[in-house]
Amino acid sequence: MSPRNFGLMAVCAGYLACLPAAFTQTSSKDPVAELQTSLQQDKLDGEDLAAAITKAFQLQADESIPWDNRWGNFLQLAREKGKLSDDQWRTYLSQAVRGVTIRVASQVKRGAGLPIFIEQNYARTGGKPVAVKAIGVRQDDLSGIALKGPPFSRKEAMNLSSFSGGGFGWTEDLTDERYAALKPGPQTYHYRYEVTITGGAGPDGKPVTIGQRVIEGRIPWRLLADNESRTPPTLQPDPTLRPALEKAFRVQYVIRDDRDKTLTQVMIQVDKPPVGMAFDMSLRAGGDTWLLGPVGWARSKIGWWAFDLDLPEGIKRVDVVLKPSAQAAVALAESSDRHRLSDLETIWDGPEIVIPAVAVRSQRIKMIKIRPPAKPEAVAYALAQMEPADPVVQQWKTDADSARARAQLEQQLTARPGGATALYELGCILTADGELPGAMKRFVEARAAEPPATLTRQIQRQQRRLCAMWLSLADPQNAQTAADPAAMAALGAAYEHGWGAGVDLQEAKRWYLNAANAGNAEAMCRLASLYEHKSGATVPAEQGDEWYRTQTLEWYRKAATLGNAEAKQWITTHDH
Repeated sequence: MSPRNFGLMAVCAGYLACLPAAFTQTSSKDPVAELQTSLQQDKLDGEDLAAAITKAFQLQADESIPWDNRWGNFLQLAREKGKLSDDQWRTYLSQAVRGVTIRVASQVKRGAGLPIFIEQNYARTGGKPVAVKAIGVRQDDLSGIALKGPPFSRKEAMNLSSFSGGGFGWTEDLTDERYAALKPGPQTYHYRYEVTITGGAGPDGKPVTIGQRVIEGRIPWRLLADNESRTPPTLQPDPTLRPALEKAFRVQYVIRDDRDKTLTQVMIQVDKPPVGMAFDMSLRAGGDTWLLGPVGWARSKIGWWAFDLDLPEGIKRVDVVLKPSAQAAVALAESSDRHRLSDLETIWDGPEIVIPAVAVRSQRIKMIKIRPPAKPEAVAYALAQMEPADPVVQQWKTDADSARARAQLEQQLTARPGGATALYELGCILTADGELPGAMKRFVEARAAEPPATLTRQIQRQQRRLCAMWLSLADPQNAQTAADPAAMAALGAAYEHGWGAGVDLQEAKRWYLNAANAGNAEAMCRLASLYEHKSGATVPAEQGDEWYRTQTLEWYRKAATLGNAEAKQWITTHDH
C-alpha cells in the first residue's frame, strides 16, 4: 500500500457546553468566566488552579462531551502566565487535534464510483491561534485493496483543516482494474491515520514533535450489481421535529432576470437540521407548480441549493414547497453532490413544508452553470423527465440500451413525423448520451410541433438545462480546464434563436466572437451573418455600414479558409 501524506492546521474552534458540577457550585455566575478572571488577576493559585487545569484537560480529552473553547482560553492564559509546565502545554497541544469524520456512500454501482468525504473535526483549543500542526500519513483500502487515491495534488491534499467544514472528497473509480476482484455485495472501507503532532520549532529550526496518535476504523458499504436498485432511505415520520425543521429553512432569494424575462433563480439555505432530509422542491403560484429538483441536507450540517427555472412573467409571489421524498435521496446519492450527502440513510417524513408568499425580485442575473453529469446520473435524470408508462422508456430503464431506445423513437417519427412527445423523449436520451447539439435540435423540433402547454414547459426546462451545461463548458470555473469553442458557439446560437435562453443578440455575438477567436468555423459564419444583418454590435452611424461590411467579409473569409461550406458559398456569391 502506498501511503499518502496529508496535513491540517489546528485552529481555534469549539462548542459551548454545560460546565462540570464541581465548578458550577462555585458561584451563581458563570464559573468558567470567573476562573478566567481570577487567573487574569492572579487570584487563582495552588490547589484551585491545579484542580481547574486537571478538569480542563479531562474535558479536552473526552470527545463525548461538547467542547467549550473558554477552557482552551483558560489553559492558554495559564501558559502565558507561566502556570502551565512544558509537559502540560504539550498535552494541551496534543489533545487539541481531534479525529476525523468520514462519510462513505452506503450503496453504489461500479460505474458510478464510491464517493468518500473526509472532514477534520473541530480542534479543541481556545480562542487564540496556537502553533500546532498534525502531519500524518493516510493509508486506506477497499476490502483489502489499496485505494488508487484522490485526484488532488500534494498541496491540495495537505490543505485539510480542523475548522468546521474543512476537508475534501472524491469518487473512487471502481472500474479501475485494481478493483476487478470486488464482487457485488458487502464491502468495507478501512482507513488508518498515523498522525504526528508538532508545535513550534526546536534549536535546529525543525518542528518539535509533541505527540503521536493513530486514527483507524472501518465503514461498511455495498457494491450493487448492475441490475440492482439502491435501497431507499429509512423514513422517520416524527411530527415533533417539524417546528425545528421549519425554523431551519431560509429562502435566500427568488430573483427574475431583468432581461431574460422568464429566467428565475431560487436559493434556499438550511441551518443544522435535527435530522437528515430529502425533498422534491418546487414553486407554486396561482394553482400551477414548477418543479425545481431534489434537495437534501445531512443532519446538523449547513447547506445551500440553487436552481434556475423559467417562471412566466407577471408572477410576483410564489410559495416554496418542499415535499419529503425517498426518491429524492436516491437521486442525490447519485448526483455530483454525493460526497456531501452520502449519509442520507434516514430522512424525515411528513406533510410538505411550505414557505409562503416569497416575493419575486427583478435584477440582472446569470444562469447557474451545470457541469455535464456522468453517464449514470445523466440517465437517471433523463428517465425522471420522461413518461414512465411509455414502453420505450420502460425498455430503456430495464436494459439501459440507449441505441435501441433511440432507434425505436426514430421509427415512430418516420411513421408519424413531427410527433412532439417522441421528439422530446429523443432529446432526453441524446442529452443522457452526451450528444448535446443533437438534443437541442430535437427539442427545437418538438417545440415547433406546438405541443400542449405542459410539454412545452418541459421542453423549455430541458433547453435551459442544455444552455447551462454549455455555459459550464464554455466558461469553466477551473482555470486548468480549457474552454470549449463548440460550447461557446452552441451558447451563441441559443441566445440568437431563443433556444432555452431568451433572445439576446449581444450575448449571441459575445459567445460567437469567443468561439470564432478560438478557431470555430461555425461560429465565424454565425458571427458574419449577424454583422451582415447589422445585429449584435453597436458602432457609430457614420462608420456603421462600412464597419459591418468589413467584419462580415473578414469572418466569412476566415470560415471559408477552414473549409466551411456555407462560408465558401457566401464568398462565391458576394466577394467580387
